Amino acid sequence: LDSLHLESLRQRLGSSMAEEVITDTLEGAAEKVADAAADMANNGTATKVPATTEGMMIAYGSLVIMALFPIFIGSYRSVSSHKEQKENHARTGEAPETMTQKDAMMFPIIASCALFGLYIFFQIFSKEYINLLLTFYFFVLGIFALSHMMSPIILKLVPSAVPIIPFRLKFDQGEG
Repeated sequence: LDSLHLESLRQRLGSSMAEEVITDTLEGAAEKVADAAADMANNGTATKVPATTEGMMIAYGSLVIMALFPIFIGSYRSVSSHKEQKENHARTGEAPETMTQKDAMMFPIIASCALFGLYIFFQIFSKEYINLLLTFYFFVLGIFALSHMMSPIILKLVPSAVPIIPFRLKFDQGEG
């Protein structure tokens, strides 16, 4: 409220009543601004929903299953792969892939260097650039995954007049 309006209110209502109305109006406006600021700061998340026993059981059960399922599947596939390599070795004489003691000793060193490199990367580049890089990375991966998943359907829809030539990248070590 500007000074002209305050003066006109004082003259119309009398000095004490005008000050009371102005004070009430200002206090109400200040309270509304404070409430709006608190709502903006909390972003609607100030009220916390209490956890229930059923919800906690579902959450922890899901975490245990998500932790154990990949380990179980990976172990099963590892055993079946080892059996296949043994059969292939007996049939063709090709040596199975194994990890040497040197490989096992180098693993913690290589992993530590990779983690240190990630730490340095996150210290040097800002959050926006990292988000941009990850967005591009997952965009490209999504395109490859979607094209691989949809290729059987697309191949059925393409007429036989269009030649379907599979392309592969092959990297060879050579001279020149």
